[in-house]
Amino acid sequence: IVAGMQWAAESGASVVNLSLGGPNGPEVDPLEQAVNDLTAQHGTLFVIAAGNDGEDETVGSPATAEAALAVAAFTKSDELADFSSRGPSADGWAVKPEIAAPGVDIVAARGKDGFLGEPGQLYMPLSGTSMATPHVAGSAALLSQAHPGWSAAQLKASLMASAKPSTGIGVFAQGAGRVDVARAITQQVTTSPTSVTFGLQEWPHDNDEVRSSTVTYHNSGSAAVTLRLGLTTGAPAGIFSLDADTVTVPAGGQASVTLSADTRQGGDVTGGLGGQVTATAAGVSVQTPFGVVREELKYPVKVTATERDGDPAEDAMTVLLRKDLSWSDVVFGASNDLRLPPGEYFAFSWVDEEHGGRLSTSQLIYPKLTVSGPTTVSMDARGAKGFDVTVPDPTAVPVLASFDATFAEGADFGFNVGVGSDDFASIFSKLIGPKPAKGLSSQLSGTLAKLNEQGNTAGLPYVYNVGWHSKNGLLGGLVKHLKPKEFATVQASHGAVAPGTTGLKMSFFAPPVGSGGMGVGWDTPLPFTRTEYYAGDAPWQNELMVKLPVEGDDWPETVSDHAALAAYQAGRTYQEQWNKGVFGPTMTPYFPDHVPALREGDAMYIFPGLLGDGQGRAGFGDITSGHGALYRNGKLIAESDQDPSVYAEDVAPGAATFRFDGSLERDARLTTKLSVSWTFRSAHAKKPQALPLTAVSFAPPLDDHNVGKAGSTAVYPVTITQTEGSGKVNKLTVQVSYDDGKTWKNVPVLHYGGSWQVQVTHPKTAGFVSLKASGTDTKGNTFDQTIIRAYELR
Repeated sequence: IVAGMQWAAESGASVVNLSLGGPNGPEVDPLEQAVNDLTAQHGTLFVIAAGNDGEDETVGSPATAEAALAVAAFTKSDELADFSSRGPSADGWAVKPEIAAPGVDIVAARGKDGFLGEPGQLYMPLSGTSMATPHVAGSAALLSQAHPGWSAAQLKASLMASAKPSTGIGVFAQGAGRVDVARAITQQVTTSPTSVTFGLQEWPHDNDEVRSSTVTYHNSGSAAVTLRLGLTTGAPAGIFSLDADTVTVPAGGQASVTLSADTRQGGDVTGGLGGQVTATAAGVSVQTPFGVVREELKYPVKVTATERDGDPAEDAMTVLLRKDLSWSDVVFGASNDLRLPPGEYFAFSWVDEEHGGRLSTSQLIYPKLTVSGPTTVSMDARGAKGFDVTVPDPTAVPVLASFDATFAEGADFGFNVGVGSDDFASIFSKLIGPKPAKGLSSQLSGTLAKLNEQGNTAGLPYVYNVGWHSKNGLLGGLVKHLKPKEFATVQASHGAVAPGTTGLKMSFFAPPVGSGGMGVGWDTPLPFTRTEYYAGDAPWQNELMVKLPVEGDDWPETVSDHAALAAYQAGRTYQEQWNKGVFGPTMTPYFPDHVPALREGDAMYIFPGLLGDGQGRAGFGDITSGHGALYRNGKLIAESDQDPSVYAEDVAPGAATFRFDGSLERDARLTTKLSVSWTFRSAHAKKPQALPLTAVSFAPPLDDHNVGKAGSTAVYPVTITQTEGSGKVNKLTVQVSYDDGKTWKNVPVLHYGGSWQVQVTHPKTAGFVSLKASGTDTKGNTFDQTIIRAYELR
């Protein structure tokens, strides 16, 4: 986001406010260079938001430019905002941010066409360093008006010298402190430099050089000023010192003192250390922030990357991640010198190279890298193994080839890395470091199809999905020239609910370990049918996203169907219907580890899928309103006015009867209103325990536009989905309404062979069918659900 505000004082420096930021690296990047150059050429002071990452070493570029004035965010009571980015900067370990201003709940005018706030709202509060920066830019503008001959450097020096530091906040979080424009306009003493950076002192510290810097005080007043000098710092005694306790600055002149940093002192203290040199006199308080980084225990680590032919890998990226998640580094190119703290690391490289006009990527995995002293890490792609996959139809080409590796050690550390391509032959893999690597798994998956004139699979009659995995190691050198008998065949139809909608169908490979890989799909006008072929050694999870024909709006209008894992068997043919009603409650999880209703200890949440399809697949979609309420022994204990879900943090531990009521309304053709009510028993649960809920799904005979035949008698299946711990359904009552729920009548419910069906006699006139289902399970839990406009009749 760029928010530019510029003030210009006659014959003075212009001031530009920027809310603009990105990652900052060790080199001067183009944005930083532009700020420095424009400041030098035009005398412009760039006041730039530090960023909202809330961690050390996260001040973004271009606020890190030397000429910029980087702004942190305070609360209105001069406390540091949690989100405010902190230094030091990555390039030079400089004191950044340099000044602070209020940035929490700042009320400002709302743009008429802005995307924040509510339509018609004239003012609104926002938080961020972007809201703090205009306070400083406005102060600089006022200062420039009071001193029209001042340069950008003078404006910056005056603002920083007159700032008010807040106690208990480190210098790398606030710089000189909170801006004080009144003092800046009247105070006549400034310093150069505006802040002192002593840089990085590498470990060990026994022989660190003592670094010194001259701080020069400038007095623009007509009388000499004698300043009392002191250090405001939380650093251990002896690290920082001044060579004088006072200094007299003549009228219109300057005087200097020496500030020193002796990092041989400090014992075991490491990290960013600093504070402010405070110079005071009657009516004068001048701040000069200073800092040094006293490095923790680290070792030199050289990282090299090599192509498969042995050449240095110029186009390579290597990531190193310490397994306690306390340290990470990303480096590029063939050779890099790092300093890393000791520990166990996970590392990987992507080495890209081009041969004969074809680009390929070698994914190199080093799962067990130990740093216990100076070392060299050789990410060498020589010997990396590739893949060769073909399907029976020669016109089918890869539209996605995905290779993923997952390394996990217990429950505390897990990391996944993958590479995607449109060609299996362009992917290579290799294990680096100690072998075997326990906890390392991998998978190869992909989609192949004939492409249409637009270069995608939309509207084409078939698609191939393939996948293989290894539980213990890296796949590599895999060759699969598949034959027809190795595939399962799925005849899949995809219905439409609203005119002009499209469906995006994706298949994700889902082995028992690993990430699930990637999926690919293209918007295809609904309804459509296609044949899907599946081959591999693990189940699949399919997803269909249904979208409205609104430009720029990708949110599903009806539902996004998430199927349960499907283990298709080679040689068999399956029939599947997607985006077919009735859209209603289901206990099928959105993804394998999701539980729709859970209690752990005395915390309880209920987040049911209320827009699953007629097959009982999980689904979600846009709603206009929703409500959820949870009762314990008849007393309301949790409620939500946004959606039909609840979270209760501190439920009484004793056994009790609970009831959850949920409802929603939608601006849609089908399932315009829905309500559910469940009752169940629950008590304190030492381990996560699913709450016993039952949902009923209906699959009436509908055409491709989700329309049933008026005047017909339909017998159609009922699918029961339940959470773990529920009893078997022993009573089910179903009612039907043809007047949007004004009147209801029972319909026959058939139960045999473990299956449920209902018999519904449709009226001869066009309209809509609403459905209500209620019942109990063998453990005494009850369920009750109502769906208005479940499907249409014509």
